[in-house]
Amino acid sequence: MKHINLNLGIFNQNLYLNLDTYNDLEKQLTTKYNLIPNQYYITTRNRLITTDWNFNDHIEQYYILHPRINGGDIMDFLNAILGFFEKGVVVLELIVKIPDVLVWFFVDVLQWLIRDFLNPFYILADLARGVLVVLRVIILGALDMLSGMLKYLVNLVFEPIVSNFWGYTPKPEERNPNDSSQSAKCADNKRCIKQPTSRVPFAVLISTVILPPMGLFMELGLKGWMNIILCSILTLVYYFPGLIYALIILYC
Repeated sequence: MKHINLNLGIFNQNLYLNLDTYNDLEKQLTTKYNLIPNQYYITTRNRLITTDWNFNDHIEQYYILHPRINGGDIMDFLNAILGFFEKGVVVLELIVKIPDVLVWFFVDVLQWLIRDFLNPFYILADLARGVLVVLRVIILGALDMLSGMLKYLVNLVFEPIVSNFWGYTPKPEERNPNDSSQSAKCADNKRCIKQPTSRVPFAVLISTVILPPMGLFMELGLKGWMNIILCSILTLVYYFPGLIYALIILYC
C-alpha cells in the first residue's frame, strides 16, 4: 500500500489514499464520490495515468483528477451564451467609460500646461537666465575688444624698440646694397641679417643671459630638446650652472 495525495479538482479538495493499483483508486472514487471511470482521468507531472499503473512502482506522491468533457446539455449552451453577453456588457461598459477617460486625460494635460509649461515662475526664471546669458556675451565681447585695442597699442609703442633690439633689419630704403651681411631677398620687417656660422647672434646671446633654456631653443630649435631640458633643470637648481651649460653648448 502506498499513500498518495489526490487533488480532486471538481470538488476543490485533496484526498489522501493508500492504494496499490489503479483499480483500487477507481473503486474508492466510485464508492465515496459516485464517480464513473469514464467521467474523469488522472495525471501526475503532466503524465496520464493508465489502468495498468501501479502506485508502488512509482515515486510520485501527488496526483490530479480531471473531469472529461464529452459535450454539454442545453444548460451548458445557455450558460455559454450568457457568458458571452456578460463579456459584451463589460465591453460596452468600457466603451461608455472612454469619454470619461479622454476627459481626465485632457484635464491632466491642461494641468501640466498650467503647472509646468505656463507657470509664471518658470517663465520668469527662464527670462532671467536668458538675460544673464546675453549680458555675459556682451561683457565678454567688450572685454575682447578692449584686449584687442590694448594689444594694438602695446605693439604700436613697443614693436619698433623690440624689433630693433632683437636684430630686425631696417627699412628697405635704409639698407646698404653693398653690405654682404644683408640678404637682398629679405622681405619687409623680417630678420634677414646674415650671421657668420662661427658667431652666436647677439639676440641669442642676450636671450641666453636672461633665460638660458630660451637661448638654446632659439639656436637649436626642437632638435635640441634634450639639451634644453637639461639646461632647464640646471637653471631651476641654480641660475649659473644653467647659464654655463648653455654657453658651452652655444660656443662649443
